[in-house]
Amino acid sequence: MKRVFLAVDISDEAKATIASRVNLLRRKFPDVRASWIRPENLHITTKFYGDVNLPFSEMLIRIGTEAAARCHPFSVSLGEPGSFGSKILWIGLNDPPNGLSELNAIVENLSAEIGFQREKKDYRPHLTIARIRSEKGVRPLIDRHRRLTAEYVQFEINELVLYESRLSPGGSVYTPLSRFPLKGIT
Repeated sequence: MKRVFLAVDISDEAKATIASRVNLLRRKFPDVRASWIRPENLHITTKFYGDVNLPFSEMLIRIGTEAAARCHPFSVSLGEPGSFGSKILWIGLNDPPNGLSELNAIVENLSAEIGFQREKKDYRPHLTIARIRSEKGVRPLIDRHRRLTAEYVQFEINELVLYESRLSPGGSVYTPLSRFPLKGIT
């Protein structure tokens, strides 16, 4: 069994911009218990599958290949900051037509065809930057995060990646299993 997900990577410039924001928030709110996402782990999830066995892993490679064949490369930019309640801090993405939402819809449809459940919530492209572990003192952190100006950083999305996620005491470790260049040929 492997814990896997399909995602797209972000540029080094976007990672550096987000790392600066995270460092600022960590310094200003050192007592808030949060798991901050390391810059090298930043990605945009397209579909999280969870634990899958080998036959499904092979099917996910077919899904990645087919989805990438249907999508052309495209550009996105960092958007406004937000939160999911008091549990998750994120940075939104400005998603063009035929961009992340379209890629997600293709992946969802292909995944449903082989028996995976569709996500119940609408897809909202974002980059998770922190998972809050305790609500103590979190409201000022969330307010500050939401008030920070969004920095415009545009970057190209040109491949889909199947990642394995391994949980460790130091945080999640993501290992790319397969890469699927976006081709837009079908």
